[in-house]
Amino acid sequence: MFELISNSQQDTKKFAKIIANFLLPGDVLELVGELGAGKTTFTSELCTFLGVKEGVSSPSFALVHLYEGKMPVYHMDFYRFNHMEDLLDLDFERYFYPEDGISLIEWGSCVEAFLPDNRMILRIEIVGDTSRKFILEDSGKGKKIGEELRRCKF
Repeated sequence: MFELISNSQQDTKKFAKIIANFLLPGDVLELVGELGAGKTTFTSELCTFLGVKEGVSSPSFALVHLYEGKMPVYHMDFYRFNHMEDLLDLDFERYFYPEDGISLIEWGSCVEAFLPDNRMILRIEIVGDTSRKFILEDSGKGKKIGEELRRCKF
């Protein structure tokens, strides 16, 4: 597990850049945190380093936003998700097991039974008004990325 306290936007950008350098088509990153923790803000920074030019926003009402960059980025938010049968209409396998791009999932606990076991999990905790604690779990590629992050200076 890797932990980082981000006290500035620069820390968050640096963290997002390092993670972006490791992401490959087929990767799934679940972002876990309470409302206002910064999941969408982190996603926006990450997408910048993945070559996404358009603005990133929360897909709370649309469930999925597709962003084009170096590879497709599927950004999902299941906060307002209520009916499991709607997941079948979503073609969830395309997004939860992407072959051509990466998936970033917010509020994955609402659909946890369908998520891939090898996904990376990034927890974001509010520490202060502008400070966040990022916890990258040793799941999926998270362990390898965590080892690289330990070599970096923030």
